[in-house]
Amino acid sequence: ISLQFTLGNGYHSGKSAFLAQLVDKKYDEHRFHMGVFRQLSIKNESTDINIRFLGSHGSERYIKPPPILYRNSDFLFVCIDLTRNFNEQIAELRVQLQMLSYGKHRNFIVLGLKCDIQLIEDPIKQFCLQNNFDYLSVSAKTGQNVQTALKMALDKLNLNRKAFKSQDFDLNAFSSMKRTILAFYGSESDLQKVKSCFVEKDGKKLLLTKNVIVQFELGQQVYVCSQFDERMAKQAKIVLMVRGVRKQMLMQLDKPVFVVNCDKDIKGMFERMMAVLE
Repeated sequence: ISLQFTLGNGYHSGKSAFLAQLVDKKYDEHRFHMGVFRQLSIKNESTDINIRFLGSHGSERYIKPPPILYRNSDFLFVCIDLTRNFNEQIAELRVQLQMLSYGKHRNFIVLGLKCDIQLIEDPIKQFCLQNNFDYLSVSAKTGQNVQTALKMALDKLNLNRKAFKSQDFDLNAFSSMKRTILAFYGSESDLQKVKSCFVEKDGKKLLLTKNVIVQFELGQQVYVCSQFDERMAKQAKIVLMVRGVRKQMLMQLDKPVFVVNCDKDIKGMFERMMAVLE
């Protein structure tokens, strides 16, 4: 899985030091500001996750950061400098959240950086609480909550746990059953949710239904989403909402819409989906 994380805020807010501690597990107080561009590879259960971190280095000359920083982002860390003026940091936070409208996702956490020398931590916490924003105090110097920030982000992307429980089966016992390929596309995190419905057999991701064995592949047959994007759905034959709610706008589409919210929905939903495609 390849992901892009954006770190948003102004110059000298502590983004580079935070990433150095996250990726290299070290802190250098004499480290020069080099902007933010780092990569991190981790293994989560049987899944390899490659994360590219981008930050707002060089964007401080603009009133707002360039939208391109957010366009392909899977997650946003809103980095608040707890040693600076409260009103300035709240204004920066609002700018960062406004920039989320340019992105394909709305996933974010507010990070209060430099909490070991903080001046405004309590009012920032209170502001986030009042607005129902996820908040975490972080210190790159001491390492406090640095790894927790990454874990929280992966939790919000449903990558620290399986969205659904796959049901194992003996492939040899069903060797004569028809096998049908379904091709899915969507965001990395949403595809991961669908993959959790399948079990791996002979290098293939398979799901046993009443009449067929469904094989997972990538393609433009089924658009998978937890947050619907009309542009993304145009080429799909079917829309699959994963842990989503059937909205009125989806019911007006000229293509079938399926919703899966819990384990007991899985087999029946795939059987109905296959019937539509026949």
